[in-house]
Amino acid sequence: MCLYKKIKENLTQNLKRVILRDRKMQYTGHDLLEKANQYANYLNEKGIQDEEVVCIISDNSCEVVACVLGILQVYGAYLPLSPDIPIYQRLSILQDVSPRFIFVQEGISVDGFTCVSFKEINDGNPAKALPCRRKPNQLAYLAYTSGSTGRPKGVMVEDSNIMSYCKSFNQIFNVTNEDIMLQASVISFDGFTEEIFVPLLYGASIFIPEKHETKHPVLICDLIKKFGITLYASTPLMINELNKLEHVPSIRVLISAGDVLKNSYYSNIIKHIDVFNMYGPTETTVTVTYHPCSEQDPYYPSIGKALPNSVIYILDENGEPVKKGEKGEIYIGGGGVARGYWNDSELTQQHFITWNNERVYRSGDYGYANDDGNFYLIGRIDRQVKIRGFRIELEEIELIASKFEGVQNAIALILQNNDEKIIALAYVAHKKCEEIEYFKFLYKFLPEYMIPHYFLQVDNIPLNAIGKIDYAYLSETVEIATQEKTVIQKDSYTNTLSDINIKGRVLNVIASHFVGKTSLEVSFDMSFDILGIDSITFIKMVIMLEEEFEFEFDDEMLIFTKFPTVMSMISYIESKIKVEVDGQ
Repeated sequence: MCLYKKIKENLTQNLKRVILRDRKMQYTGHDLLEKANQYANYLNEKGIQDEEVVCIISDNSCEVVACVLGILQVYGAYLPLSPDIPIYQRLSILQDVSPRFIFVQEGISVDGFTCVSFKEINDGNPAKALPCRRKPNQLAYLAYTSGSTGRPKGVMVEDSNIMSYCKSFNQIFNVTNEDIMLQASVISFDGFTEEIFVPLLYGASIFIPEKHETKHPVLICDLIKKFGITLYASTPLMINELNKLEHVPSIRVLISAGDVLKNSYYSNIIKHIDVFNMYGPTETTVTVTYHPCSEQDPYYPSIGKALPNSVIYILDENGEPVKKGEKGEIYIGGGGVARGYWNDSELTQQHFITWNNERVYRSGDYGYANDDGNFYLIGRIDRQVKIRGFRIELEEIELIASKFEGVQNAIALILQNNDEKIIALAYVAHKKCEEIEYFKFLYKFLPEYMIPHYFLQVDNIPLNAIGKIDYAYLSETVEIATQEKTVIQKDSYTNTLSDINIKGRVLNVIASHFVGKTSLEVSFDMSFDILGIDSITFIKMVIMLEEEFEFEFDDEMLIFTKFPTVMSMISYIESKIKVEVDGQ
């Protein structure tokens, strides 16, 4: 049975029961079918073609759900876009798809495209049912995601992918008509798929909050209590905010998905709420693993075991399975694997491949499996960077940085300083942190090439429209801060040390290599490895010192490890100058 027919069957069994509601209206099964028919009739009269893509630009509402069902009824596929996404990104997506039909909420228009408001549909279209001849492999929706490249790419998800995922979800969580799902994800996020189709297929009802309510943990708690919400899927950072509240009403299932969860995010609510960590790329239809969280979880909890409709493989660079406990790339097979990318056969061939006679999705995520079948996510391959010849996983820095006293969250970033890559750390903390103490803490646990050279305390970690960390915006914020703050104040040394003083002159030369690179002031007892010196920078500095003091370093001293501290270099220079003076 196709997706729409199955939904219609369930709604027909619940014609008088309220299935869908928001703050302004409520729909019984009968109401929702009639409303969906209005959209279906409009599209049918306009000659919609099989798998033609229909765009929806709107905040969450009952109208959106009815519009989606209407599109599915007449063989179409829907493209959901949040009004909050940047205009340039919206135009890029619309130019990629070129939709004939764009349904919008009141007040939205798009230059160069004809839009139809929900109100226009409600004012005059018939509500007669149309025959539905959808097939399981029919295109259901496009989900656009920018991924790591920043270029939007449309993931093509079929009816069968949705059916497979919802069936798997139901097997784990046993959804009944007593359940109420909170539809809080923006419509362009694939969590929207879970929040509307699971209830519509398995008899639960849906509550849609106001836009401002979805962003405020206190208001979310009020909604859960007032409307008896039993199923709620959210982002890790929202769960972290809920965790800070004194009282969170109990719900049956609280799901974390869409980003990396940390055990500190649920340390309190786990005592009276069942929290599940779920993982899955958009390309494999919402999620593919689940893990029941507990107080005994490690800092980064497991992403769990594969859902019944999915299979997970950990493969090495040659596409060979790795041993238990060894790191590799996550490949995903099963019923949720999408058709591919819209209008991009090359990218589809790169990521949707055949492995061991099975069609699988190559995720670009690093992970490993332990002996009991649980999987652990390490991070994105594209969040791996190479600095001074060392391969670094930024998540490893974040793991250690988040353990510093008072720090709630820490994000490692890479800034470009001329030809050099600089590690920066943006962090949220309960109180003002002494950067030198933070630096020393990191130095105890990380090799020197992984230690950030710049620290910025921020009020919160910025999120994009779908609730994930906005790395681009955060990087821009940190870069602006580095430009505004002179990190090594050269003048501060010349104010206290005469220019003719050897110590002052050496510090001035060192400082010239660190402006914009570190928020730490150079002190005499610091070592060059703490300051982040590499061999190339050291040689550049040596050349400047030789020009400054008109002498040459001994060959065996052209390695920065020969100088355990800044003061040891000053002593060396003083001894060289003294020898030359005495020899005259």
